[in-house]
Amino acid sequence: MDITGDLVKHVPRLLQSQIVAYLDYVIGGLFVLMYASHRFNTPTTNRSTTTWLRYHMAAKSYWLVGLALFILLAIHQPFQAILKHSVSLLGLDPQASELAGRLSPPLLAALFLTVLLPRVPYLADVDEWIRRWLQKVAAIPFEARRVSAELRKATFTVPPAMRDRVTADLLSEEFRKEDLLFTESRAPQFLWTKITVLMRHLDSLEADHGFAAFMAAYPTELAQVRAQYKLLLPKARKCFRLTRDLPADLDGRRSRASDAVREYRDEFGDQARALLGTIYDFLSRGVLQSRHSYAARCELLRELGFDCRLAEPALTLNQHVMLFLLLITLLAVGFVVAEPSNRTDVGEVLFRSLRIAVLYTVAVLCAVYRPRRLKLAQRDERGFPPVTWYLLVGGMAAVIALIANAALKTLGDVDLATLNFAEVLKQVLVEVREKYPWLLMTFVTGAAVACLVDIKPGVALTPTRLRWIDGTVMAALAMTAAVIVWFWLEQTGGRSPHMQLRWLLFRSALMSFTIGALVPTWSRQARRKAQPTVSQDVALVSRPGGLRLVTRRLPPMGGPALRRRAIRGRATQRVNGTSRGQKLVRGATTKRTAVAAGLAALLLPYGIALFV
Repeated sequence: MDITGDLVKHVPRLLQSQIVAYLDYVIGGLFVLMYASHRFNTPTTNRSTTTWLRYHMAAKSYWLVGLALFILLAIHQPFQAILKHSVSLLGLDPQASELAGRLSPPLLAALFLTVLLPRVPYLADVDEWIRRWLQKVAAIPFEARRVSAELRKATFTVPPAMRDRVTADLLSEEFRKEDLLFTESRAPQFLWTKITVLMRHLDSLEADHGFAAFMAAYPTELAQVRAQYKLLLPKARKCFRLTRDLPADLDGRRSRASDAVREYRDEFGDQARALLGTIYDFLSRGVLQSRHSYAARCELLRELGFDCRLAEPALTLNQHVMLFLLLITLLAVGFVVAEPSNRTDVGEVLFRSLRIAVLYTVAVLCAVYRPRRLKLAQRDERGFPPVTWYLLVGGMAAVIALIANAALKTLGDVDLATLNFAEVLKQVLVEVREKYPWLLMTFVTGAAVACLVDIKPGVALTPTRLRWIDGTVMAALAMTAAVIVWFWLEQTGGRSPHMQLRWLLFRSALMSFTIGALVPTWSRQARRKAQPTVSQDVALVSRPGGLRLVTRRLPPMGGPALRRRAIRGRATQRVNGTSRGQKLVRGATTKRTAVAAGLAALLLPYGIALFV
């Protein structure tokens, strides 16, 4: 069944009453978006359990899926007949069924995707699976649990100003100086001091704009934390007083009073640790919701006194913006150089550059963000790369890029004066049918970046060499895909008469080389920063054939773990009398070779484009 052709055929006839039909589509689309936003953030704590970028990427993807289903159900005539026939089968009363049957196609589609969605068997299951999968990709709620676990393990320090403030507050509440303990310990005194410091930090964070908005969104949880603190306050005072007055054991025997005091102290310790865990969970969610970037989250935790290293995202928000702007700039310059007739139409050049940059950016986002708990995205037991995941990433990037590109095309071509949605939608569907081969470029970009991100540098394959290799591989794959797209577009009728193969090759190679030289390296740097620091033990060992420099990696901890050296991280390198000057000369030669190879990779597409 040719759905695209059917859509093009029925669009003009379905949208005959101009303004009324437009309002129906606008109202139905808004209701679908509002309901999708509400469902994705159910429960309402979902937003605060992951980072800003992960949440909005997954949420906007869910929006696009909802809009695509809405347009498909509202325009495709066979689906409209199915919807009207299914109204009476959903358990509604006769009057409601009759009223729903008289609705226009867009409003009926919106009704099925919002209020009636839980009653539609197969559609509800598909919606539930997509929503759960996107939430898992966005690390909901695993990111908040991971940050809370990092806070539990982190070293906690109190600055002098906060120490003086907490000391004054506790002394005014009938505590003594010996009840205050600011150094790391398992004693209940340190637990209570740490809880008090964190409660004072929560009070001061009410002046912070972002964190205050988080507190206003969850006032009940904040009130429960403060109520538990007030409930434990007299217990802490009593526990410390009883501990001070605890009589010494006589002849190694404990008295009943001593046992009772110890039981009371243990009970208070359990309650204090439970309250501290609640504060950790609340702080971790507040940090994730109020701070949008990795650097801002780390800075806030340092201000609170936690010396911990959060897992750096594969790409930071600034790196995303930088890559997006760089792609738009390269595309705009390429269009102006390749098509002199478009030099005066600045808006057209910028909008085309924006649409193509969105395709590449979507591919990069799908490639670098992978769910940590999904086995499909991890290497198997034998260390074989997840090829299936690479192909899935490419397909997912192509589908999302198709929807995003169609939405941008619709918004860019619609005339606000006449609201010609019918003609624009018809043009978009025709363009999708003719130019869908362009999605191969997005597929190749997403799959290739996902594969290159998994490659780890080594002794011979240094990060600098690997950067040039990544760019060269991406450029070669992009040129191959561009040739396929060139001939494929000729068959579908979507190739512009002004398009030249040499400029297509050059533009594709340049864009892909830029992505390959930046994105995989950024992702590897983030993974390397997240790994614990490992010390090394180096020694010269006499072996048959000469001396060998043996490097043993040691675990980042002392005690018994330090004595059990990690032999599995051993790296062996022959020395054999090589002088330092010879090694420096070889290193300089290697760097010059890498730079020359990179320049050759940059100039190769241009040379090929000139001779084609």
